[in-house]
Amino acid sequence: MAFKAIAERYPGEPGITRKMKGDQRRVMEYKLDDVSDAEEFAEACMALEGFTATFEST
Repeated sequence: MAFKAIAERYPGEPGITRKMKGDQRRVMEYKLDDVSDAEEFAEACMALEGFTATFEST
């Protein structure tokens, strides 16, 4: 899967994965400590067909 290849390029922790009822979307969280990595990771995911990505800093 293309997402796994992207995730392997960035050191981080997989978070919660949920499958949404009704529309069959899957919501995945991935924690990255480096802000630049997080931004690049989100951009790479958005390039995948059928993916959307958001970036949140805490």
